[in-house]
Amino acid sequence: MKVIIDGAINVYYVQTLCMIYFPGTKFSEDEEITPETPVLHLKLNESDEAVTAEATLQLGDRTVTASHTTPLCPNVRQSGRESWPSVVR
Repeated sequence: MKVIIDGAINVYYVQTLCMIYFPGTKFSEDEEITPETPVLHLKLNESDEAVTAEATLQLGDRTVTASHTTPLCPNVRQSGRESWPSVVR
């Protein structure tokens, strides 16, 4: 499995979750992408107002994309990123 991360996302958390849906999968930086190789692209966009996460999974000629935006409450905007959960740091 090839995991591509764009943003402040902990790669080890992602790999652990991937192993639930793809048991026995291996993760390698040098893995060649073939039609049988699952490719997961995760993207985290941060702004002063919201955080948007997007995941795209490609397997062969099939692609599925999902995204979610969460507005930041005022106290998170003021306190800064250090108060965010460690999964997004």
